[in-house]
Amino acid sequence: MGLYRLARMRDHDHPYKELFTHPELVADLLLLAQADLAAELDLTSLDRRNGSYVSDDWRERENDVIWRVRWGGRDLYIYLLIEFQSTVDADMVVRMMTYIGLLWQDLRRSGAIAPDAPLPPVLPIVLYNGEDPWRAPRDVQTALAPMPALLAPYQPQLAFLLLDEVRMSLRDADERNLAAAVFRLERTGSPSEHQRIAALIIAWLRGAGKDRLIASFLRWWGRTLSHRHRLPAALNPFSEDPMLSVRIEQWLDDVEARSAAKGMARGLAEGKAEGKAEGKAEGKAEGVIALVRSMVADGLITVDQARERIARLHTQGELDAGQADMARRLLG
Repeated sequence: MGLYRLARMRDHDHPYKELFTHPELVADLLLLAQADLAAELDLTSLDRRNGSYVSDDWRERENDVIWRVRWGGRDLYIYLLIEFQSTVDADMVVRMMTYIGLLWQDLRRSGAIAPDAPLPPVLPIVLYNGEDPWRAPRDVQTALAPMPALLAPYQPQLAFLLLDEVRMSLRDADERNLAAAVFRLERTGSPSEHQRIAALIIAWLRGAGKDRLIASFLRWWGRTLSHRHRLPAALNPFSEDPMLSVRIEQWLDDVEARSAAKGMARGLAEGKAEGKAEGKAEGKAEGVIALVRSMVADGLITVDQARERIARLHTQGELDAGQADMARRLLG
C-alpha cells in the first residue's frame, strides 16, 4: 500500500464509516471524547469536506470523513480527520502526519486558505475497535529512535486522539449520545440489549426527523454488527419489527435447544459404560450449562439474564438443584 493511500475498508465495514458522515453523530463524538473542546466549538456549523486529496506527484489518498467546524465565531476552522482501525497499526502516527500535510497542501492549492494565512489546526482522531489493546505510538516523538540532543528541536511533533471503543469508559456518557450508543452496540452481542439501545436511538432520531440516519444505523447493523456478533439479519433492531422481541426469544430458545441436543449426544456417548439414561441426563445438563456460559462469553445475554434462564430451566425440570447451583457458580 502506498504511503499516501488509505487502506480500503472491507465492504461490510463501509456502513460504519457512513455513520460518521452525519453531523449529529460527529457532534456527539466530540461531546463524548473532548467535552471541554466541544464546549468551545459551534457544533451546529459542522460541515463535511471533500476528503480526496492528490499530492503534487499524483499519489492519491482517499478519506471521506473530514469535517470543518467554526470556533469562537471567527473564520478559523478546526478540521476533524477521522480514521477507522480494527487492527493495531505501528505506523498510524506516520500516516496521520502525512494526511494532515496533504490536507494543508490541498487547502492552499484550492484557495480555501490564503497563501499568507495561518494554517488551520487539525484534530486527528483514530476510532479503534480491535480486540487487542493499542500499543503502537500515538505521537511522533515516541516513534523516533534515540538521537543527539541537538537534533531534537528539528523533529516533527504530532499526536492523534485514540478512541478505543472496547476499553474506553462509557459510565458517565449521556444515554442520548449517539456515539456512545454506537460504542455500546459494538461491545455487546446481546440481541435484547441491541433492541433496547436501538429503540432509544430510533425514538430520538424519529422525533428530530432524522430518518436518513436511522437508515444508516439499519445498514451498519445488518452488514457489520450482525457478522461481528454472529446474529441473524432478521434480528436487526433498527427494522422496527413489532415481533422482534418474540423473534429474539425464539432464536435464543432455538440456539439453546441445539446446544442441549449436542450435549445430550455427547452425554450418551460418554455414559454408555454407566448407563444410557444417566449419560443422557448428565449430557443434557452439561450441554445447557455450557450453552449459557458461552452465550454470556459471546455477549449474547448478560450474567443476570443467564441467571434468570438457569432459574427457569430449574423450574421446568431441565436442571436439578445441584446442576442449577453449579451453573450459577460457573457464571461467577
